[in-house]
Amino acid sequence: AQCKVGALIVFRGRQPIDGLVQSGIPWQGLVSRQMIESIFWHDSPVHDGAAVIEGARITEVGGILPLSDRKDLPSRFGTRHRAALGLTDMSDALVLIVSEERGAVEIAKEGEIHDIGDPRLLEDQLRTHLGLDHETAASDQGFPTSVVAAAVLREGTFGSSSRGARLLQPAARARRIRRGASGRMGFS
Repeated sequence: AQCKVGALIVFRGRQPIDGLVQSGIPWQGLVSRQMIESIFWHDSPVHDGAAVIEGARITEVGGILPLSDRKDLPSRFGTRHRAALGLTDMSDALVLIVSEERGAVEIAKEGEIHDIGDPRLLEDQLRTHLGLDHETAASDQGFPTSVVAAAVLREGTFGSSSRGARLLQPAARARRIRRGASGRMGFS
């Protein structure tokens, strides 16, 4: 059976989200690829909840987000999508979604979900949301956008690399990502 790994990563905006994210566990870990992978690894006790990132730190893990009750959502949207929309309907947060079912990477902002088809687009979206200068390296401004992008969209994911790429999993349990005829990513 295929076992996919999903993720829900919240990037706070200017508005506080403390009252909206429930039951999270305080974390205070530095953002790193390994940290993100360990949080969302399927055997982690906090993998089904959201991780909240503020600055260069993961401040909370296993958080429960408010679910959207919108009726106009596609049937392919699961709980992660509804949670991301619920939070972005009530705040100016940006939520990164990795679909466990499809392996797709998407961003929710202002009550809308957008597909991310390129690692540079993910980095640009994070920089813009966080108000980071595009001319200066984000890591020089206190936030490693490239680390988050690398953890979610590893080198080769969107290219023609024959070795494929891994998505949010430790190397010992990594699976290859492939592109289907539709151009969407999936696991093999």
